[in-house]
Amino acid sequence: MGLNATALFAALFVGIGAAVAVLGVLLRAQRRSETLAELLSLVGGELDIPVEAVTESPEAPSVSNVTARLGDLLGRLDKRGSLERALAKAEIPLRPGEYLFLAGLATVVGGGLLGMVTRSVVAGVGIAAIVAYGSRVHLERRARKRLEALKAQLPDAFSLIASSVASGHTFLRSIQLLREQIAQPLATEFDRVVAEVALGSNLVDALERFALRSEIDDLRWAVQAVRIQQSTGGQLAELLHTLADFMRAREEVHREVLVLSAEGRFSGWVLMALPFFVGACLLVTAPGYLHPFFRGWGFVWLGFCGLLLSLGFVSIRRLVRIEV
Repeated sequence: MGLNATALFAALFVGIGAAVAVLGVLLRAQRRSETLAELLSLVGGELDIPVEAVTESPEAPSVSNVTARLGDLLGRLDKRGSLERALAKAEIPLRPGEYLFLAGLATVVGGGLLGMVTRSVVAGVGIAAIVAYGSRVHLERRARKRLEALKAQLPDAFSLIASSVASGHTFLRSIQLLREQIAQPLATEFDRVVAEVALGSNLVDALERFALRSEIDDLRWAVQAVRIQQSTGGQLAELLHTLADFMRAREEVHREVLVLSAEGRFSGWVLMALPFFVGACLLVTAPGYLHPFFRGWGFVWLGFCGLLLSLGFVSIRRLVRIEV
């Protein structure tokens, strides 16, 4: 018991130390970015600039540098850039290597702790797999929540832009006025659109890139409609009002479908989590009860049950997933 307690405390200290080191690197990078942003917004001669804020001199080796280099090394695993795009959609201010490092650290520490508490390698590997999968689910869920927030803001945004255009403002000026009043996350995206236009990009092209980044079908159709209107002529304000009404109608149908399918989605998650919850309780309260599953043909039956459970979960998800 004493050896297990020592190993447990050692794992905790190692995990906490590594997490603190990574957080130190991230906070330092964030402070540097904020400092550079403040300097770029200053008028010449307004403030003395510290040398360390604008130089890239090499630093002495430290734990922070080691973790930063490890993050860069892990970032090379994202060759296709899918993780980088997912982090951008979720609006998580981390690079792919940093996110992989934190997810791997949580996986190792979580699996090691549960393995020592339950004295079972299978339980440790199982919780490690759950934590690793949870990091991916968290990323997808956050990106999905941000996407839903954007969809909810777009109809009102198009209505306000249409009213501004009808009152005599240009399309670009209407977007500039809107971005000062609208909430996140749409304000960030409109800031990026205005910045791209200031750098010489066409407004419709900047909006199209926004639609491609967000992967919102309604926004892509709206941008195409605006592009056609600019080439053929017509009332832009009336077109924007029509697009806003169309988006509201689709959003209402989408929410109604979510309400009607909520019970099925919740049932799928409960049925998927129930075997793992019961197994964890048995491992803690009666470890010997599940020993036959961890030797001989027991592994085959465990794999077969896992396959059936996965097929059932996927089937339920497909049944309740209705595209609008």
